[in-house]
Amino acid sequence: MGMKNGQHFDQRDDGSFHVTTEIAAMICGVTVQSYRGWLVQPFPPPYDKINRTVPLRELGEWIRSEQVLKRGRGGAGFPYLPNIDRLYKDTKMPGIPSNEHPETRLKRLQADKLQLDLDRSAGELVPANEVTQMWSTIVTRVKTKMLGLPVKYAPLVTGLTDRHEVQRLLGEGVHEALEALADGGDDEI
Repeated sequence: MGMKNGQHFDQRDDGSFHVTTEIAAMICGVTVQSYRGWLVQPFPPPYDKINRTVPLRELGEWIRSEQVLKRGRGGAGFPYLPNIDRLYKDTKMPGIPSNEHPETRLKRLQADKLQLDLDRSAGELVPANEVTQMWSTIVTRVKTKMLGLPVKYAPLVTGLTDRHEVQRLLGEGVHEALEALADGGDDEI
């Protein structure tokens, strides 16, 4: 049962509603050309080829699951993403919807904590104080190695008049220090 001239939607015997491709494109916020282009891509929007209509219930499901991954108006190259900024306006806590029910917030926070624990146990998260301590140790070792170079190599280059020989000795010292740091060896120079 197709749509008659000038009719933009059709209600079927099973109670479902179908609309034209033009209306479906307006609902998705894209041009008719973009919508028709989506029909030949992987994971296309719903389309009844026999009646040349779009079933609304399936279109809604497709929008919620797939449209955020499709390109925007005219294929501009940017994903079409829903604007959720309105949920966070006039809230004292950024990232939390202002109208979030306390019970929902508690469940969300419990789920976030569980996810953090899982990520930590899987080795995907490291506590910040451990990272800070590790970097502090690395920087201290590098500083110690570099400050020790003049002490170790000054006697070796004293009296040398060949600039290339001095440069070679100092270069060897720098490479030796860097290799020792990379190997995690002791802090002797």
